[in-house]
Amino acid sequence: ARPALPAGTLRVMVGCQSLAVAHSLAPGPDGRASVRRELCGDPLERAVVEGCGYAVEPGSGTVAPAGGGDGPSVRVLRRFAFSSRLRRMTVVAADRAPAAVGGAGASPSPPRLWALTKGAPEAVL
Repeated sequence: ARPALPAGTLRVMVGCQSLAVAHSLAPGPDGRASVRRELCGDPLERAVVEGCGYAVEPGSGTVAPAGGGDGPSVRVLRRFAFSSRLRRMTVVAADRAPAAVGGAGASPSPPRLWALTKGAPEAVL
């Protein structure tokens, strides 16, 4: 079993990435076209997300535990792409809004916003 990472570390590792899900049509075994989904982007980012047990949800900008596992789900609201001059990238993300507490009619609490940054240590600190 993988050692558990602190939630904040896990949030940066799976949320601060520039992966996308591409859709393509491919002939199925019965000759009919089927839609194939493929995770595209930097191979190292892909390995980190998959290695942490997460998956990118197509069309939503959300990275969530694969197979409904435990852990924070992160929705990327805005990406600031990696800049070689700045040697870092940042995303603005939100936790997936938790369910309403208190039963029917209770209002859900607002999602918590995060600025997630990764890059060269001397550029980030």
